Amino acid sequence: KIVSLVPSWTETLLRADLNVVGRTRFCIHPAEQVKNIQVVGGTKSLNISELLALKPDYVLLDREENKKEMAEQLEAHNVRLIVSHVE
Repeated sequence: KIVSLVPSWTETLLRADLNVVGRTRFCIHPAEQVKNIQVVGGTKSLNISELLALKPDYVLLDREENKKEMAEQLEAHNVRLIVSHVE
């Protein structure tokens, strides 16, 4: 189970047919698939209790897209992170 906090990654994960259980309100593509995925905040803010309730295996973030504090908050709850950094 994956929570994606990066819109472009959400689209990629869904096209790869992976189990995305949480997303940001900016993750809007593909529309038919994301409409059934729980929103856990935005790219700069997070509802940590909603995210933790999903019991994700991984949370996907991006260094440019998300705040460092979000990653730190998730790490404090022992959530496994995948952090991308496209150059």
